[in-house]
Amino acid sequence: MALFDIAVDTTVGNGSSTKFWADRWLQGSLAELAPNLFSAIPTKAVQRRTVSQALNYRRWVDDIKGALSVQVIAEYLLICRGPSVFLPGSGVCPTRRPAPSVTKEEESIKHILSACVLSREVWAWVLRELRLDVALPPSFSSRFCSWWSKADASLEKGLRKGFNSLVILVIWELWKHRNACVFDGVRPQAQTVLSQAVVEGHMWCLAGASSLQELLLRSAPAP
Repeated sequence: MALFDIAVDTTVGNGSSTKFWADRWLQGSLAELAPNLFSAIPTKAVQRRTVSQALNYRRWVDDIKGALSVQVIAEYLLICRGPSVFLPGSGVCPTRRPAPSVTKEEESIKHILSACVLSREVWAWVLRELRLDVALPPSFSSRFCSWWSKADASLEKGLRKGFNSLVILVIWELWKHRNACVFDGVRPQAQTVLSQAVVEGHMWCLAGASSLQELLLRSAPAP
C-alpha cells in the first residue's frame, strides 16, 4: 500500500472523492508535506475529510487537535496560503471569495504577525501586562524571527519556555483573527484577539502548559 501511495497521484476534480489529509492531491500528501501538522489530526478526520469539505469555509482548520508546537504552527501557516503553495493551478472547485483586504498594504504572514497596527497593539498590551522587559517586534516584518530569538535569549532562563508558548499563542490568535476578518467579514479589533488569547491560553494551561501558566500569573494584581 505504501508503494502504491508513492506511485499514484490523485486527480481532484470537484474534490468530493479526494481525501484532504490522506490522498496525494498536491505534490504529495499532507502527511508528507506537513508531517508535524498531520500528527495533530485525528484518524477519523484523516479518513473522512474530503478536499471539497475541507476547503469549504476552511473546515480543515477544525480538524487540528491537541498541543501546537512551533513546527505545527509553521506548517499550518504554510497551508493557509492555499493549495497553490504546493500545486499551482490545482483546479479545485471554487470556495468562498475573500472579502476585501483589511488593509491597503500587501499582506504577508510576517506583516500580519508584527508589522500591522492591530498586531503591534496586541504585542504592546501582552508585553506590558506580563511585565516582560522585551522590546516590541520591529515594524520591519522580515525581522520577526530574529526578534523572537533575541527576546528569548534576553529573558532569564525560567521564563523562556513560557515566553515561547506565549509567542505561539499570540501568533495563533492573530492568524485566526486575520482569517475571520478576510473570510467572514469580522471587524478587526485588538481587544477581540486579546480576549480569545486569554480563553485559549487558559485552555493550554489546563492541558499542561505549566510554564505558560507561571508566566501568565505575572499579570495578576499583587495581593
